[in-house]
Amino acid sequence: AASFHRERAVLLDEVAAALSWRGVLGLGQDPARLALRVGVLEARGLALHELFVQIDQLEGALGAAAETLNQIADPRLREPGAIPAVLERLQTESRRLGRQVQTDDDLMVDQGRCADTRAAAARLVEALNLWRSAEEALARIRASPRTAALEAALPPLGERLCRSGPTPEWRAELK
Repeated sequence: AASFHRERAVLLDEVAAALSWRGVLGLGQDPARLALRVGVLEARGLALHELFVQIDQLEGALGAAAETLNQIADPRLREPGAIPAVLERLQTESRRLGRQVQTDDDLMVDQGRCADTRAAAARLVEALNLWRSAEEALARIRASPRTAALEAALPPLGERLCRSGPTPEWRAELK
């Protein structure tokens, strides 16, 4: 974003310097070249804005994941090396996005990283919501023969969630 604003300021200064006192371009100035640069800069500005909107959505999803984690009764998921470590990794990635964008190529890289991080955050939120639903179901139907299988399955499922994340197989098994 900083490079965008620097480039924009240079372009505005160049246009201001090129204008004569009558408001027309001076000798040697090509309006088509300036218009092309303005178009490129405008497209980059729109793409940067969309990236920042997606980063805001990502941070909201990570906040929801942290909130859901706090509602889960199983303390093993809240151990430092478990889900909090996954959340911290995703938050660190979120903080890096958009910070080093100097070129359109940098922007494309960050857009891809943002999409990947948003997908990982969505999978984590879904997994934590499924986990919380399983705990709630156990609490409602406690002491029935049907709960024994679910209670026995939760610890290994929790270990797999912390170790390999919310894979499609993990989600299917928990459901």
